[in-house]
Amino acid sequence: MVPVFDKLIRRPTECTRLLNATGSELKKLGYSPRIHKKSNLCNFFLLSDDGKRLRVTYNGKFQVANETFSQRELLDLLEDNPSKFSANALTRPITQDFLFPTFAYVAGPNEIAYQAQLKGLYDFFALEMPVIFPRFGATIVEKKISKVLRKYDVAIHELRNPEKALKRLARENIGDTINSFRDEVLTGMTEVAQRAESIDKTLIGPWSLARVRILKTIESLEDKITSKLKEQNVVARQQIRKAHNNLFPYGNLQERQINLLEYLIKFGEEFLRIVYEDFRQADYGEHRVIEC
Repeated sequence: MVPVFDKLIRRPTECTRLLNATGSELKKLGYSPRIHKKSNLCNFFLLSDDGKRLRVTYNGKFQVANETFSQRELLDLLEDNPSKFSANALTRPITQDFLFPTFAYVAGPNEIAYQAQLKGLYDFFALEMPVIFPRFGATIVEKKISKVLRKYDVAIHELRNPEKALKRLARENIGDTINSFRDEVLTGMTEVAQRAESIDKTLIGPWSLARVRILKTIESLEDKITSKLKEQNVVARQQIRKAHNNLFPYGNLQERQINLLEYLIKFGEEFLRIVYEDFRQADYGEHRVIEC
């Protein structure tokens, strides 16, 4: 990896310039670039004696924590002790493909967003950029979770925010009553408005303010009733919470938190066949919902 770091030291901010230039071009095309770097940032780390990665910046001199290095000093350090240098998130794929030329790379959504800004870096290091294939993704829905979804008529995406889903379910229990009450109040208010306008047009202003206050009061009452219903419906809360923890562990996608082995232990090798058959029907990058 020494040749990669040698080039990063000799042209310390060139990669940052290329990344930011590509980001600006993406922004003009209507995309939101993921990488934003300060112009003086170098895209590698120096390792401290206790193994911590220290950020490197360049303003005529290299600044590393409280130490300052000249270009010559860093090149000498690289020659004497190359293990002191470490790539950052952006130059990691460069070092990877420098060491092991790669034809294709299967990337997740966030990685693809990064890769969109890396073409200039590959050109800078005279490397051929690999073909990027979006990886598959999946949400595994176990039978016990499917029962909860059907029981409460809840969509998977709703369970990313279980409190919101519970509030909707509670609101549905009183929705018809509240809506009927609200309609009656609005009908009465309309009649009052017509009568007030016939008496004096200046009464419309106070009527409008009163209408807003009354509707807000009804909405506040609905929220309070809904909150109480949520507290009382302990079973629904427990089941929705369990479903949330299963589908979105720690509030994240399963693939970010759960190891494949957990499902292999639960379902055996049949799990691999089910996932494989489902992915065969998917497009690259598609996120599938797979029931087991």
